[in-house]
Amino acid sequence: KSQIRRLGDRIRKGKSNDSDSLLLYEYRRSFTDAHNRVISVLRDELEFGPSARVKSNASIRDKLLRQPTLDLAQMQDIVGCRIVVRDFSELSAAIAKLVERFYNVKIRDRLESPSHGYRAVHLIVELEKKHVEIQVRTSLQHAWANLSEKLSDKYGMSLKYGGGPKERREPLLRLSDTIYVFERFEELYQKSLGEKPASEMSELEVGQMTTIVTLRIQIENLFEAAISAVGEKDED
Repeated sequence: KSQIRRLGDRIRKGKSNDSDSLLLYEYRRSFTDAHNRVISVLRDELEFGPSARVKSNASIRDKLLRQPTLDLAQMQDIVGCRIVVRDFSELSAAIAKLVERFYNVKIRDRLESPSHGYRAVHLIVELEKKHVEIQVRTSLQHAWANLSEKLSDKYGMSLKYGGGPKERREPLLRLSDTIYVFERFEELYQKSLGEKPASEMSELEVGQMTTIVTLRIQIENLFEAAISAVGEKDED
């Protein structure tokens, strides 16, 4: 670990060389077995559809620069995967499954206290002393994250971390809050209905549920349009 710690210090200070690049590559490779095992469990046992992700050398460097006290040997998201579910109800069920299946799980809940608008639940699984991060997002949180990425590509990566143009950053933060309120309301309404089948719902309940579903579809469509529009030339 001391060797990896010193490597992180050199990367942070901009003093790494070709040998360090190879060392970092080998360090990232050391997570492969644990990463593959977690993905296999998610896909084959729990029947999720995970998408895998591995931090690049550049991403590792950027994170070390953003967090001056971070120890590379303790970085817990070198490798990971993402699960996207429909809503808060499915998100809670997914987390319960993951906690039941894996040992030594640490949970980072970024729903009520987001990171610069980013909301999700991160679970850190430890296998053979290697950490694998599992990100669980709702479809709307995922759409928001994709929009944030697109805007960051265009206006600078600092937009994701509280920087960037104010006129781009603040609407993105408000959008995150709005989505959160909507999904919490949706969750509470679903809980109020319980397991009641549609055939037993009142006309009012059917109308209210239809309105909620319609709103979700409209929000998803707005995100698709916004993401497509990011690549177009600004008018201002």
